Amino acid sequence: MDIQNFAQMLDKQLQELLDKNPQLYGHHDPANPNALERAKDRAFVAWCLLHLADYPDMETKEAIDAIVDGGEEKGVDAICVPEKGRKLLVLQTKRRRNPQRAGISKNDLVQLFNGVEWLLDGDLSRIQENTEFRARAEEFREAYQSFEYEGVKIILAATVEHGLSREGQDEIDRAHARFARRGMHFDIETLNVEDLRQLFISQVHQQFRLNINLKLSGQPYVYENKTGSARALVGTVKGVDLAQLYDEHQHRILAANIRNSLGNVKINKGIQATAQDSGEAQNFWFYNNGVTFVCDEVSFRSLTDTTVKLENAQVINGAQTISSLWRVWREGPADHAAMQDVDVSVRIIEKEGDIEFRRRVTLYANSQNAVLQSDLVGTDTIQIELKRRLLDRGVYYEIRRGDYRAEREDLEKKGRPVQDMFALKEGAQALATFFEQVPAIAKSQTSKLFLVHEDGGYYDHVFTVATEPLHVILAVTSLRRIGEIRKLLARKEGDALEYDSGGWLLEEQRRPPAWLPHADYFLAGLIAHRFFDPACRADLDYVNGFLQWIRSDNESLKQAYSYLINQIERAVEQREEEYGYSHPKFFKSQAEYNLLRQAIESDYRRF
Repeated sequence: MDIQNFAQMLDKQLQELLDKNPQLYGHHDPANPNALERAKDRAFVAWCLLHLADYPDMETKEAIDAIVDGGEEKGVDAICVPEKGRKLLVLQTKRRRNPQRAGISKNDLVQLFNGVEWLLDGDLSRIQENTEFRARAEEFREAYQSFEYEGVKIILAATVEHGLSREGQDEIDRAHARFARRGMHFDIETLNVEDLRQLFISQVHQQFRLNINLKLSGQPYVYENKTGSARALVGTVKGVDLAQLYDEHQHRILAANIRNSLGNVKINKGIQATAQDSGEAQNFWFYNNGVTFVCDEVSFRSLTDTTVKLENAQVINGAQTISSLWRVWREGPADHAAMQDVDVSVRIIEKEGDIEFRRRVTLYANSQNAVLQSDLVGTDTIQIELKRRLLDRGVYYEIRRGDYRAEREDLEKKGRPVQDMFALKEGAQALATFFEQVPAIAKSQTSKLFLVHEDGGYYDHVFTVATEPLHVILAVTSLRRIGEIRKLLARKEGDALEYDSGGWLLEEQRRPPAWLPHADYFLAGLIAHRFFDPACRADLDYVNGFLQWIRSDNESLKQAYSYLINQIERAVEQREEEYGYSHPKFFKSQAEYNLLRQAIESDYRRF
């Protein structure tokens, strides 16, 4: 995700914050475009608070309550007083409209540092209008004077491309010198748009921060790259220990992997059979590829039969191994003789804070195994965000195989009802059919939907930062609806002596055509081509209206469907006499679909 895409994603998230928290508008009229931009500035303050790594447990309400803008605030946008023992926070934000043309401003830094000094020494009684600021300032000063906090963190966050100038750094150095004389530790941090992008990606990709212990058998091998920026331990762990680790953390330990546990599929049954076989369990280490962990930091006291501590750990390869061992451990007796003989090779990779490095390790570690192309995009930032936003609409979007089975119980406990569910593959096929108009590719060359354009695929066209949850719902609903109508017509044909299509076919069409079972993707694509105005894709009211139309049984939809059936019938009749023609071949041809599109004019007015 580059800076431009991040800027679009950020704007979406700010609008989402406003939609869910209209109090961010303050006294401004939401219908006023200027008021909307000012409200987004306030939402940006909350967004920054919610993404700061030092405050991972920040709730949305806390973030909004921390905002103190509105006059008299001394250049400070937010003041946060967390639990004792942590750092007090003072934040200033600048949401620039043109990030490429700006950098961190020295004047903004001066204003922020003056504001912090005023918080520490100023006359609070002089604040008359901004009561929120005064209350927060009083709370901040009392906390500061209690010496029960680790220090003060001062942050200037700005959507600017350039970082600090020499003058800006000099200003920070002078501020450090002044604050150092006060006797408490002060951290000063500036965040430009790239830093904000990294914070966003880090939070999206690290839903669970798990600290775990692994007991290694024997002496592990330690490898470190030339720059010392990453290192790895390769060793052996008891299968029972891995089973108990999975029992404690379940699907959360697999959150960064390309797949979740797939249950009792063939490969997992094989792993379980080896672990349960008293004659083969001792060979498990040789037969199995092992388990790979990534973490921010690994620590240990010695290198022989030691316990290593992993901070922010995830399993990124070996999900089926660890979950299969857990099934054997859970279902067998506690002293299962064979299970005690299972040893597993482990690789522990340490590199702090580099999410892109983690993603590359995950993809490359798994690309050497038999995996589906769709598995390799399930950890993409766009997919994770779509999953989150679709869940807000009651739709579970399974972007990794096995996720729904693993997460269903957690969702029920949290009171997150799931009204519908579809997988990444179905979503990609539907989007490619409806919006990209490549139904033949979606149907018969699905792997291309998960390759980027430069590799001969469509992924970066099908899924972009502009892809909205409602787009996915519309596309999937359209494809499913076409299938439902086909099945309805088939039932009518079997049940009635005098066939009645219920208005879905023209009167002269006595029976559903023989090619209809092959045509779902073509029909869904042509519905979009003829009746959906692509210029209105960003208008979500229009998209929602089209969705309601697709879900209906009204006469206009029946007329649209019967018209398209008639047009396809004509094209099929022209081809049927040709040598080598078959219905399956025809409806797998993107060239045939393109000819149909040319013959069928768009008629957006009908919708």
